[in-house]
Amino acid sequence: MSQRSSSALYSPRIKTLAVALSIALGSASLGAASHHPTQPAHFQHAGSQTAKRAQHNSNTKLGKLDFHRMQAAVAKELGALPASRPASRAATTVHISSNSNSGAGTLRDALSNAVDGDVIDLGSLHGTLMLSSPLIPAANVTIKGPGRDILTIDANHIDRAITSSHSLKVSNITIANGATPKTATPVGGCLLISGQATLNNVTLSNCTADGSAGIYAYGGAIAVVGGSLTADSSTFNNNSAIAPYYAAGGAIVVIGNPAYYDVSISNSTLSGNSVTAGIEVIGGAIAVAYSNQYDETADVTLTNTTVSGNTLTATSIPPYYNATQQQTYYYGNAAGAGVWTSGANITLTGVAS
Repeated sequence: MSQRSSSALYSPRIKTLAVALSIALGSASLGAASHHPTQPAHFQHAGSQTAKRAQHNSNTKLGKLDFHRMQAAVAKELGALPASRPASRAATTVHISSNSNSGAGTLRDALSNAVDGDVIDLGSLHGTLMLSSPLIPAANVTIKGPGRDILTIDANHIDRAITSSHSLKVSNITIANGATPKTATPVGGCLLISGQATLNNVTLSNCTADGSAGIYAYGGAIAVVGGSLTADSSTFNNNSAIAPYYAAGGAIVVIGNPAYYDVSISNSTLSGNSVTAGIEVIGGAIAVAYSNQYDETADVTLTNTTVSGNTLTATSIPPYYNATQQQTYYYGNAAGAGVWTSGANITLTGVAS
């Protein structure tokens, strides 16, 4: 998905469903005696259609309050990564020869020495590439695997698989068992990307954004901050976002400026993902939130995609009054067991639940 030109900032666009849309393609479980829970809209899908029933979630404060806190934390974390180096050579295809975690001929070595446009080819590998720490690309790169049933990048529940302040394309590979450590921002259990993320024939599974030591957790499998997401022929299963207070996007969270970035998911499956928190749970599979700084809305498109068996669980924490916001937050606030969006037009075509 290419970035729109700056002139798009001021061009009129359709604003249907622009405030907040929740779609239940899964189930929500609320704590006992919950107060004023947000009820997600229910939606039937058959053939080609766009959203016909939606609910504007006035009780849902996540998009305005906690996403901003998360963005600041992510910016700080990514800002601590090594600065990009000036390109010292032309882009090329780098062939990876070793399944080892580090050293010559490894994926880590190629990513740390990458320049914009490099293609990192893992076609000769098979089995498992076990990581001891996140891979950190030094540039905008493409990672090509031999097939997601042939090679798995396994983060071993130690940290994320990839943390990148650059755009990233990944294809033909499985990425699994990522977990945000308690010392890191609990965003993006397997992938955290600030830029344009493109996934093709990729499986993301058993990844966890773990915010149990803090307040929030977003994006069990992948978090894209300030960028776009395009996923085709991919699977997101058994991922989770867990936190004491706020959690969103059991598989996917995307935060950005709608004047520049959209979300497109096609020919894919999102199943068995979950969100668990005390006060607010949003987007059992997908949560997308955009700033409306330029009075525009982004486009979120799901095509020929299955969103099923994703869950929201709001646990029984008592009501919480935030004096700064002058707002009382009630536990049991749930929206979008399947998909939740704010500041976006959503189009569903051939989506099954």
